[in-house]
Amino acid sequence: MEQLTRNQAQTKALEVIYIILTYQKANLVVDVGKIISSTLSTPIEDADYFVKACAVGTIKYYQEIKDRVEPALKDWSWDRINRVAQAIFILAIVHKKYIDPEVDNAVIIDIAVKQAKAYLDDNDYKYINAVLNEVL
Repeated sequence: MEQLTRNQAQTKALEVIYIILTYQKANLVVDVGKIISSTLSTPIEDADYFVKACAVGTIKYYQEIKDRVEPALKDWSWDRINRVAQAIFILAIVHKKYIDPEVDNAVIIDIAVKQAKAYLDDNDYKYINAVLNEVL
């Protein structure tokens, strides 16, 4: 497989996390390898490390991330927020806390805000920004 750029890896990781969350919500078996292979159109052994690490982090740290984010949601609960927003929060926290703690918070938040602007409603990026400022 051709090497993904960092932006492509971020986008694919977000897609994989969203699929994992969707499977979990539907009480379906989550086959991470199959999800990654299908999303990247490549065998799992050739898949991008960042995407694989984000997928594993989503499964392994889901409850911990949910518990970390929920108090910062103010008048919302985790289950009431958009699944794409959940995926953006998970990606940001997995990236910072479990994959590359040396990355500056501002960089992680900037990536999350760009994703929110691309995939959520017009002003949702402000909410993403505020919550991540609190939890990172």
